[in-house]
Amino acid sequence: MIDQALMQSIPDRKFRFACHKDLSCFTKCCANLNLVLTPYDVLRLKNRLKLLSDVFLETYTTSYIDQAYGVPVVRLKMNDDKTRRCPFVSRKGCAVYEDRPGACRLYPLGRAASKISEECAAGEYYFVVKESHCLGFNEKQEWTVQE
Repeated sequence: MIDQALMQSIPDRKFRFACHKDLSCFTKCCANLNLVLTPYDVLRLKNRLKLLSDVFLETYTTSYIDQAYGVPVVRLKMNDDKTRRCPFVSRKGCAVYEDRPGACRLYPLGRAASKISEECAAGEYYFVVKESHCLGFNEKQEWTVQE
């Protein structure tokens, strides 16, 4: 669950953000995550690593059945040390950057969907996640959700 205080709705407005290795916070967002992987994320990552699906899932993920919806949830395992960093990140950045999970592709945006009632269609919402350690919001590059 994302802390509501970190979320800022951004329907059509621009926001400033850039991430690069010259920022002192580079890759800090890649640690201590509860990163849910989609089936597409799993396919891209296992293909990138040239692994069979079962080997990738056993090595890099944990899974469980969601109690509320009864669907399987697959999460990326963080390193089992004090840093709890993503297994694919180093000081140089993301080793699987071109095939990184969707949540990483969207960062610093988050995406949520909701269904108000049976009569109403589901809505998709994007919001900016501003974490205190992230200096990327001080950069000059501007974005919109569509970009």
